[in-house]
Amino acid sequence: MNQALIWVSVTLWTCPPAVEEAVEVRVVAILATTEHDRVDPRLKELAEQIRRKHPQWTGFEIFRQSKDKLKRGVAVKFRLVGDTTAEVMWNGFDAEGRTILKVTLPTLDEFTYSCTCTKFLPVVTHYETTQGKRLIVALNVQPCEKPANNEPND
Repeated sequence: MNQALIWVSVTLWTCPPAVEEAVEVRVVAILATTEHDRVDPRLKELAEQIRRKHPQWTGFEIFRQSKDKLKRGVAVKFRLVGDTTAEVMWNGFDAEGRTILKVTLPTLDEFTYSCTCTKFLPVVTHYETTQGKRLIVALNVQPCEKPANNEPND
């Protein structure tokens, strides 16, 4: 009995801890408007890109920023504006080491995409606030590199 207990104790003590895979996801709720031309300085480049397709939107402001650690396969909801949410699930890495996200946003169908580091993916939704402002959601993932022992999900 004592030998078994000692063996279990030694085995547990010498086994390396399991690496918990997680990435940090950032979700930014941006409101675009036709009512003014103020642009949050952090959105200058994004506003220029969006105005190419939607020149009527002249003002851009950050309404809410959120971040959370996501474990593989676990969906997390992020508050956006009003009672709307974004649901994001991290599905690991693809063969090139990009992170794979499954995303559900207000007024849009669920979609899955692979992304690289440091870049935000802006998504224009069809949701409008009661003040007529259009919701744009920007998504970003960190860290950028898959661990060496991580196999692609393909």
